[in-house]
Amino acid sequence: MNTRSRSAILMLAVLALAGCATTTVLRLSDQTYPPTTPAHVRVFLTAADIHRPYRTIAMITAKNYGNTRLFFRALRKKAAALGADGILILKHIVPTTGQEVAAAVFGPIVQTNTVYKVAAIRFLTLPRFHVHQPTQP
Repeated sequence: MNTRSRSAILMLAVLALAGCATTTVLRLSDQTYPPTTPAHVRVFLTAADIHRPYRTIAMITAKNYGNTRLFFRALRKKAAALGADGILILKHIVPTTGQEVAAAVFGPIVQTNTVYKVAAIRFLTLPRFHVHQPTQP
């Protein structure tokens, strides 16, 4: 394989990975926060799962075109860049069977990606740690 072919294949692979998600971010205020690390960003399925006071700092709409694991990794990275401690999944829209069939018939002109609407959240307090108190004899 020549160098030109390898370059083309490499470029297609990069584009395929980069295209696994598209996101739109709406910041809810002008306040900015220092970035967190993506590994630090927790994913919450419901608000009841969050057991600490928090503030919603941004709304993120994201479309998943492929690998779900890579998609959530990218979503956590986007939230971390905003300074979020977590993302709360507000809405999850899965393509219908009709959309899947239409995509098979008409091709890529029919959208069949999964759409997530999430809130990027920042905790207002530090986590409480249980401090063991030694017992007195």
